[in-house]
Amino acid sequence: MSCFWDTLIKNIKKEDLTNILNITTTKPLDFCNGLKGMNCKTENVLWNGSKITEKQYEENIEWINEYQPNTISNGYDCSTFDPFLFLIVELFQIEIHHHYNGTMIHYQNKNPRYSIKIQSNKGHMW
Repeated sequence: MSCFWDTLIKNIKKEDLTNILNITTTKPLDFCNGLKGMNCKTENVLWNGSKITEKQYEENIEWINEYQPNTISNGYDCSTFDPFLFLIVELFQIEIHHHYNGTMIHYQNKNPRYSIKIQSNKGHMW
C-alpha cells in the first residue's frame, strides 16, 4: 500500500517532480529516493503558522535519512508533524493542507507557489 506516496505524486505538479527532484518517472520508490537525496533543513516552512525548533529540524532530517524506501509497499505511517511533508513543502515551495481525522494541519512555505490538499485517517491517505 503506497497511498501516502501516490497521493503526493498525484497532487504535486509533474514538471516540479522532474525539475526539482530530477526524476523521470512518478513511481513511489523514485519519488521517495529523490526526496531522500535532497534532504535538508526546512527553514522556510511554518507548521500551523509557527516555526519549528532546531531540534525538530535535526530530528526531521534524521528521520528521512533513516527511512528505508524498500518498505514503501508496507505503507507509511504519516504523522501529524511529518518530516516528509516538511521536506516537500521546502523543496517544492508549496503549502499543504492536511485534513487528518477532522483536524486541519497546515504546512506552509514562506513563499508558496501553489497549495495542495490531502486527507488521511489512521489507515489511508487520499
